[in-house]
Amino acid sequence: MKRKNSILVIFIFLLFISISFYIFMYQNGNLPLSFYFQQKGILLKTCSTCNVINKTIYIATSEYQLTRGMMFQSNFQGAYGMLFVMNSSQQICMWMKNTQIPLERIWISSSGNITYIKNSMPYDMNITCAEGKYVLETIPGNIKYGGVFYPQYLKNLTD
Repeated sequence: MKRKNSILVIFIFLLFISISFYIFMYQNGNLPLSFYFQQKGILLKTCSTCNVINKTIYIATSEYQLTRGMMFQSNFQGAYGMLFVMNSSQQICMWMKNTQIPLERIWISSSGNITYIKNSMPYDMNITCAEGKYVLETIPGNIKYGGVFYPQYLKNLTD
């Protein structure tokens, strides 16, 4: 009987430690991005004469995802970037709190026009706001200013 109780106590202790570790990892953003975000292939075309490129990105649509973004991450883990999708065109404000890597942020209108581009440094607490329906975060230099994201390539991203 004592052996069964000892095994049960050890099992409960190990279960408690495992759950505590998981909660700690979750709260501190140490789990893979794929745990928090859905990955999708996206077709990008950034100018009328450019080739269409197929890239994998993370999609942020929920309030939690839109708030969290790239916080606590040291890279995109093989993806091209992260696309923030709003319900409608609006003023979108962002900062770099707890973001460990430099980012290029591209605000995109519902029609696919780039409305603003901002290169941001890690941990920058300055808030940047611009009008758009989407914001694409990527590695600096991936997108050149003046391009257009043709809206047909942004449809059905959240299906």
